[in-house]
Amino acid sequence: MRKLLTILAIISITGLTAAIVLDKLPTDMLHFPKGKEYKAEWAAVDSLMNLGQPKTTLKVVEQIYTDATKTNDYAQMVKAVFYRNGLTYQNTEDAQLKFIKAIEAEVPKAPFPAKQVMLSGLADAYWSYYQNNRWKIQQRTETMDVDATDPATWDAAKFSEKVSALYLQSLQPADSLKRTPVEVFDAVILQGRRRDLRPTLYDLLAHRAADFFKNSEAGLTQSADKFYMDNPRLLGLSEKFVTTQLQHTDSSNFKLIALQILQDLTTHNTDSRNLAGLVYVELERLAYVKEQSILPQTEKDSLYIDALATLLKRYTSDTSSAMVSYTLAQHYMELGNSYSKTDSTHRWKLKEALAISKAAIAKYPESEGALLCGNLVQIIERPALSIQTEQVFAPNKPTLAMVNAKNINKLYLRLVKIPAEITYSLPGEDNDNRVYFLMQRDIYRSWQQTVPNPGDYLDHSYEIAMDGAPMGRYYLIASTTETFDSTSIINYGEVQVSELSYVARKSENGGMDVLVLDRNNGNTIKGATVTSFEREYDYTLREYVYQKGKTYKTDKAGSIHIELGSKYKTIELVISHKGDTLLSNSNHYISKKYKANDPKWNTQTKFFLDRAIYRPGQTVHFKALVFENKGTESRILKGEKLEVIMRDYNYQEIGKVEFEPTTSAPSAVALYYLPATLRAM
Repeated sequence: MRKLLTILAIISITGLTAAIVLDKLPTDMLHFPKGKEYKAEWAAVDSLMNLGQPKTTLKVVEQIYTDATKTNDYAQMVKAVFYRNGLTYQNTEDAQLKFIKAIEAEVPKAPFPAKQVMLSGLADAYWSYYQNNRWKIQQRTETMDVDATDPATWDAAKFSEKVSALYLQSLQPADSLKRTPVEVFDAVILQGRRRDLRPTLYDLLAHRAADFFKNSEAGLTQSADKFYMDNPRLLGLSEKFVTTQLQHTDSSNFKLIALQILQDLTTHNTDSRNLAGLVYVELERLAYVKEQSILPQTEKDSLYIDALATLLKRYTSDTSSAMVSYTLAQHYMELGNSYSKTDSTHRWKLKEALAISKAAIAKYPESEGALLCGNLVQIIERPALSIQTEQVFAPNKPTLAMVNAKNINKLYLRLVKIPAEITYSLPGEDNDNRVYFLMQRDIYRSWQQTVPNPGDYLDHSYEIAMDGAPMGRYYLIASTTETFDSTSIINYGEVQVSELSYVARKSENGGMDVLVLDRNNGNTIKGATVTSFEREYDYTLREYVYQKGKTYKTDKAGSIHIELGSKYKTIELVISHKGDTLLSNSNHYISKKYKANDPKWNTQTKFFLDRAIYRPGQTVHFKALVFENKGTESRILKGEKLEVIMRDYNYQEIGKVEFEPTTSAPSAVALYYLPATLRAM
């Protein structure tokens, strides 16, 4: 049943619909009788499918189709057609292709407007098949033999051409589709919240088609004679856009077609006085042109912002303006996030985005645009905090820490001491547990720090001063509240206070040499204790743990040598001397020195052909030379039995040529006749 459900999902006709009905629809709308809902029948279909009874299910679907056809219930007809063919081919080889061909056979006999819906669904199915098989399809070229009736042989360009044609056919006759209420097909449309955005069948099908033609992947296979969006009028409002001449030497260019469809949708929503639909089409088109236009970035941004600002003023008395506010605020947020110290042009755009969002929420709190603006407000106002410290600093000497803060005015800081027995990982499997552990440690020092907040809602970095501390291991904890509780943003960093330092390097035998030094003057330290801890993954705890390894004493030169042992390993070091302890905090990977394997003989075969491309039925003259390589040595093989296999584009064997071993001939020479039915290789 899962395969059938997948197929049906591929061709489902989706759109934005809802319980909101337009106050004004054209008076010449076409009327279709409201058919039976078939609730009991479709419930039986779902039940039988879940029970794994496709044959019985098919009988129920066939009866629905028969009854719907008699009463001209177009939505139920379409739904039954898709289900029927999905059930028929669900367990067959190449089920998706067979399903597509079956639907294609149904289209010519389907009446208006069922035919147009089926064409759109068929286009969807073709494109889904291409996307599922693109890894194979993109390896084909236009020079390969193509069967126009067999999609299994098509290249990417052919799929784009086919899907394009189907979507364009689904929009004809446009006048009748514009007068067909979309609720006629409620049985096959996924219900949404905004029916006023797609009130007619033309609105629904045209938006589906536009989405395909706007898809950059769909147009990749088109000619190099590209259509460039360089006209500023394309970023103007509806009155400028609909009067802009859209022409190009290649009338089949996908970008051109997308704009033409959006142009017609703009005119249609204007003529039908569908304000909500018009606003959403405007926003869709402006976003698309901004993305595709080749105008300079500053000019694009300026035209886009001007258009949205004018649109916002024009429709400020309608709830649709909240979506315009969201679109403008979102663009300002993108600009604001591009701020850098070298380019402060858009530094205050986040503040503008926040003001626009809050105004929309206050004016139309229940609107879709206000809901989206609320998300932007949360993102912009969300505080952020991180802290970075020196890993080691000298005892009782002041140092600095780096704080990165956003939307924070004051920090509360603690320096807590870590017990000596905790050598490496802090207890706890996640960050919350580790924070809890740190909160239970003894506080060596606590203080407050005012953080500059310029009110631009951007991340800023600051240095803060830290007083000195005695030798030991500490954690610096920063919080946005004095309570350090779950409502706070808490960040922490490890701090070691030590006079020790070290240098480590891999030795020739694969081990590691370690030199222990005085951090203050660089002198080597004799008699320091160095303990290794091996890091291993504990599959029970699902985290890395450290096992204590060997302990060494530095010699008079202040050095030790750590042997590799019987396996590769990752180690950390703990260095101690006269009450001073230093953790390496660096993973040291110890391994044997790489030694290249002795080269081996590798067999290869080279084919020599008499031409680059062959047609079905032609003779292939080829020569096969078999030889071996080892390092810089090569030799031709003799006395080997050879078998040359021919395979088609699906890697299926279509022929074989065998050669008996001979000690005199260094190569195989043969003729092979390609089958006349072969389409691609």
